[in-house]
Amino acid sequence: MVFVQKEHLLEERIQYLEKINNYSAEMLEQALNLFDFNLKDRLKNGDYDKLKFLKDIETRIRKILPLDDVSFFLVDEKTSDFNLVYKSDSTNEAYILKELERLVNDWTFARALREKRSVVVNSLNLEKDILLHVMTTSSRIRGMFMASFIKNETSEIPEISLLLLSTTLLVCSNFLESIELYEILSKNNILLEKTVRERTKQLKHQVYHDLLTSLPNRNFIIERLKSLIKRGHVTSAALIKVDLNRFKDINDNFGHQTGDLALKIISERIKESCREEDIVGRFGGDEFAVILPGIETEKDVLNISSRILSNCEKNFVLDEQKFQIDVSLGISFFPKDAENISDLIRKADVALHKSKTDKSGISLYSEKYDNIDSFDIFIKVDFRSAMENDNIYPLFQPRYCSKEKRITGAEALARWEHPVHGLISPGKFIPVAEKTGIIKKLTEHILKKSLAQAEKWSEKGLDLTIGVNLSAIDLQDESFPDKINRLIGQFNVDPRKIEFEITESSVMINQNIVIANLKYLHELGFSIALDDFGTGFSSLSYLHMFPVDNIKIDLSFVKNMDTSPENRKIVQTIISLGKSLEKSTTAEGVETKEVAEMLYEMGCDCIQGYYLGKPMRPEQIEDMINSREVL
Repeated sequence: MVFVQKEHLLEERIQYLEKINNYSAEMLEQALNLFDFNLKDRLKNGDYDKLKFLKDIETRIRKILPLDDVSFFLVDEKTSDFNLVYKSDSTNEAYILKELERLVNDWTFARALREKRSVVVNSLNLEKDILLHVMTTSSRIRGMFMASFIKNETSEIPEISLLLLSTTLLVCSNFLESIELYEILSKNNILLEKTVRERTKQLKHQVYHDLLTSLPNRNFIIERLKSLIKRGHVTSAALIKVDLNRFKDINDNFGHQTGDLALKIISERIKESCREEDIVGRFGGDEFAVILPGIETEKDVLNISSRILSNCEKNFVLDEQKFQIDVSLGISFFPKDAENISDLIRKADVALHKSKTDKSGISLYSEKYDNIDSFDIFIKVDFRSAMENDNIYPLFQPRYCSKEKRITGAEALARWEHPVHGLISPGKFIPVAEKTGIIKKLTEHILKKSLAQAEKWSEKGLDLTIGVNLSAIDLQDESFPDKINRLIGQFNVDPRKIEFEITESSVMINQNIVIANLKYLHELGFSIALDDFGTGFSSLSYLHMFPVDNIKIDLSFVKNMDTSPENRKIVQTIISLGKSLEKSTTAEGVETKEVAEMLYEMGCDCIQGYYLGKPMRPEQIEDMINSREVL
């Protein structure tokens, strides 16, 4: 009996191996057939119709993978846009175009370009997954291949099938490029090739560089650290994190345009302070990073750090206004402090925090700093008394409605005026409040103040809506809507006069709970605004998933509209999207009359920013309304 069972198992094993061998043989045959295009003869006979060729490619690909919604997008040589040039008969064109816009906006395109392989991601259609492959040749981006899978089939795709797909699309890209080269040479139009190559270079540059300063960005810094450390190109290195102290005060008091100019000046000063072989990048916001490859002694690192500190803190003049920016530096060493990239960055952050706390300017990492976070402790100790003594309070930034030609509301923005430490930036205490869980008390405190203010404005006959920001922790609390319902019962306020503002990042975790909470709040009468729209990973899908009433266009697209055609196109697209979905649109970061007028012509419903007014006390908004001289 045991022998029979073993024989049965052996037969099953043999059948399985035969199945694998048959599949491998079939895939090998597919690979050999990929190169059977007879390019020379086709060109000679004029037999290079693109649609016919792409149909041939589709047939070959379907032998490799079970696909739906097969489509090819090729680069338009004149505009550098991606145009849909071929789709299978079963492809839903509206669906695939919507997916394309999402994947370009949420950086999936950049990821596929960087990794040079097919990327499989979730689809807007919950029953499917999307496959994206950027088609490139040795000289440029040729186009994009997109298709969909039935979701439960994705995990069953062998790796060899994806490799064969990549090979097929590489041959396809080179064939299409050969066709184009043949046509270009025939027409003696070499300039077109140069234009496309430059556009490809720009796209690759944008993946790894900061648009404002043109410095390498966070992605580049991390990739370079990987190259230096993981591949053993250096035996020693140092990482310097540079942070601009109280930089937000410049944005708050002088506007983001002035702040951007200051960042450019600081970035140049950091570069001038370093050696030729050093890598200087913008890590994000007002934080920079410097990689010092091959440096060995603390003395050499401190010499460079001292130059950075000295040069950055020199006075400079913008718009006849003198500025001086203090900076803090944190330093970690490879391999002394850390042997992997994440630890090296974290320990530079620990040293940076120490230098900011001590106001010492420069700090080297030490293990004794790792468990000390004096700012967190100070937040916990002083937070409750700060709220009780009204040292934490909201200022209100007005929002102007173009259609009604009046101020229709304001966003409540938390401020902390500490009796010892002075005005503490929200960018400092809110992240700590989120990390420590104090954010729930902060949200409740600001909401109470906002409800009280809404009640006062209602009593004065002012029809104003107040926007209140919610954190990820608030949204993931199942009891949060009930707390809000009880809280609003303490005030004589219509729930429609409160608009809760959420960001894409705050709804990415525990989405089922977040969706239920937002729907409950919406049913109670509160409106919902999606803040910082366009900067996250799933903006379009969230418009369907959540009960959004108002789309707030992120200031990074708005503030440079007058000089950036790309930003204008993005803003116009979002406004048009809002109208098609019957949702209100609000542009944040409006700082000039020119931008305000452009938004009005585009049909944007509301504007918010320093052109209208910086965050202010309630009586200042009332004065603006009474003066009737808003714009």
